[in-house]
Amino acid sequence: MRKHYRTERPGLQPDEHVDHPGSGWWIGSNELQPGDAGELAIGTGSDVHTVDIIDSALGWSTSLGIGPGVGNYTWTVVSDGNGQLLNVPVQQATVNRTLICDDIDQVTINTLAANIPRCYKTDRDGNVIFPTNFQQQQRLQQLLARLGLTGFPNAAAVNADVTDNCGFIEVCVTDVMTTAGDCGDMTLVRTFSAKDKQDGDYNAPNNTACAGLPNTASCQQVITVRKAVNTDIAYPPFTQFLECDEQFPVDANGNPHPSITGYPYVETAFGFHDLNDSYCNLAASYFDYPRAVNCESGYKFRREWTIFNWCAPSGSRIWNQLIKVGDFSGPEITCNFPDNNWDGQPDVISTGPYDCTATFQVPAPIISDNCSDWTWSAQIVTDLVVPVLNQYGQQVGTTIQTVIVSNFPGPYGPNSTLPVASNIPPGNHRVRYTATDDCDNTTTVECPFTVKDLVEPIAVCDDDLHISIGGQGYAQVLASDIDEGSWDNCGDIRIEVSRLVEEDADCNAIPPYDTPWDDKVEFNCCDVHDVVTIRLQVWDDADKDGLFGAWHGNPDNNGDGQPDIDLDDNSNICWLDVLVEDKLKPVCTAPHNVTVDCDDLPYNFPNQVTIADTAQLQDLFDDAIGYDNCPGWSVKELAPISNLHDCGYGTIIRRWSVTDQWGNVSSNTCQQIITVLEVHNYEIKFPKDAAAVCGDPNPDTIETYELVATCWP
Repeated sequence: MRKHYRTERPGLQPDEHVDHPGSGWWIGSNELQPGDAGELAIGTGSDVHTVDIIDSALGWSTSLGIGPGVGNYTWTVVSDGNGQLLNVPVQQATVNRTLICDDIDQVTINTLAANIPRCYKTDRDGNVIFPTNFQQQQRLQQLLARLGLTGFPNAAAVNADVTDNCGFIEVCVTDVMTTAGDCGDMTLVRTFSAKDKQDGDYNAPNNTACAGLPNTASCQQVITVRKAVNTDIAYPPFTQFLECDEQFPVDANGNPHPSITGYPYVETAFGFHDLNDSYCNLAASYFDYPRAVNCESGYKFRREWTIFNWCAPSGSRIWNQLIKVGDFSGPEITCNFPDNNWDGQPDVISTGPYDCTATFQVPAPIISDNCSDWTWSAQIVTDLVVPVLNQYGQQVGTTIQTVIVSNFPGPYGPNSTLPVASNIPPGNHRVRYTATDDCDNTTTVECPFTVKDLVEPIAVCDDDLHISIGGQGYAQVLASDIDEGSWDNCGDIRIEVSRLVEEDADCNAIPPYDTPWDDKVEFNCCDVHDVVTIRLQVWDDADKDGLFGAWHGNPDNNGDGQPDIDLDDNSNICWLDVLVEDKLKPVCTAPHNVTVDCDDLPYNFPNQVTIADTAQLQDLFDDAIGYDNCPGWSVKELAPISNLHDCGYGTIIRRWSVTDQWGNVSSNTCQQIITVLEVHNYEIKFPKDAAAVCGDPNPDTIETYELVATCWP
């Protein structure tokens, strides 16, 4: 922000320029940025007075050195705009002045209007008594104000008192002026005549109770007014600078008029007198030498003033003034980052899709200059927190350090190709623009911008996924099973899965819904032969705060019982349709093997068993049992293998298979072996006992007879 510094003299408006026509006041101005310190110079002619300026966060701090011979004045600081800065301290000073030339007209009471009284009344102690009539009071105050310039007898005066031992006093004043030729001093003899025995009334006749004639006393004051001398002259500033875009008045030669560059002038006790016309015994004229052109729209020349003193012709002198019209202000810079959402802030710049840095075209700032062309350069800067180490290498704190991330020295003009910034990391940065005009004035402005990771992570799903129901009728798929290389350009990711559900636990159709996000999804027998949609969601941690968006596994730092959510992070989703299958074959369990005698079988039991005899076999020897991971299997008995002898004994091999509802057939051996045994019945005839005496006995032979069983119908 540029500051202009101006002074105020009594009667001037706060925003009136210091170079008031003919004032002779001059002021040195520089441009201060917030936080800068500088020195402001003001002066009259060759007298210089300095003001220290410190711009702090709370306001402007000033100190003013008041030099001799500058009269009553105040100064203030005003902005380039329409407002005046507040809380700027003002210092006032009163100085003594020699009366010069027509100052006598400001001192004498002879120039007062005829209706202004020439007398005033006091009490016995010299305190002035004012009339009760308001208009009379005002007229009396005009007299006292004129007398007060040089002093008059009253109770408050120093060495000019008036007193009486009894009552009221009336004091009357007369002025007599004499001159000593055209170049001599003018003398004003002022006589104060006092008389007592007065009352305090200005209107009615004197009705004091004191008898006799008043006692009188008088005194004189001699006021000398001299002609102007060369030392009374204040000269315009030796160097005067004017901005080329100022609408200043010019003289007949087209050069800046002295009303803006300054006249020689005389400061008296009652004001400033420019020497544009003769003043008293002084006069001045000037001559401008040819211009010398410097930079664009600028030139400078020497103005030679000749000062004439008619009362001391040999004292006439020459005063040179250098006047420069040019470009002394740096260009104005306005930030020009896009604001497409109209929120008053620059749009956030995103990192690239394949790395964690941003690449973008540096926008050209909006630049204007009051007088000349311009170019600009730029730097991208950022603030880093760096550790502060002690002499032992131990960290004792941190500090902020500004570093240059990218540099674009240019120079760039209005039609230049804009530079491209690359490898700018996420964070808050600033583009530091420096604009330089053709007169080498520079302005630097920093425009903030932010780089964020606005790129969603890449979600990659395995599109060749096969899901088969397990032995308990369920299947579980992890998020990691579905992920096939998901990643993020800026760091770690977190993944979660969900599935579409269209049937209830009894396999009845219901309105579809998605399961909550989790690290796994489950399937059951109701999903077999259905195409189920599975979604994989991928979260990043764009702002590096440890949270991953709305990932179900975020910590619960706020204690609300739910995972915390970070809305600044990004996510992406991929999905796939999977066919859920049941590839498990059912299991068959056959009845135990059986051994029976042929005569234990029913009379109508066939000699050769076929598939037609399945029902009789199931009644006699039980049936096989099936099992599958999902409901809906069926047990089927196959044609038996009959190995019976014609006599009805031998083996029968029964076989079964189990088929589930999806057509899977049991692969295990499922059979029952029935063994049918022969039955044999015997009759044994034993011989009678035999005996012999002295000879061999002759017993009967043992006889056997087999009764063959009949085991078929």
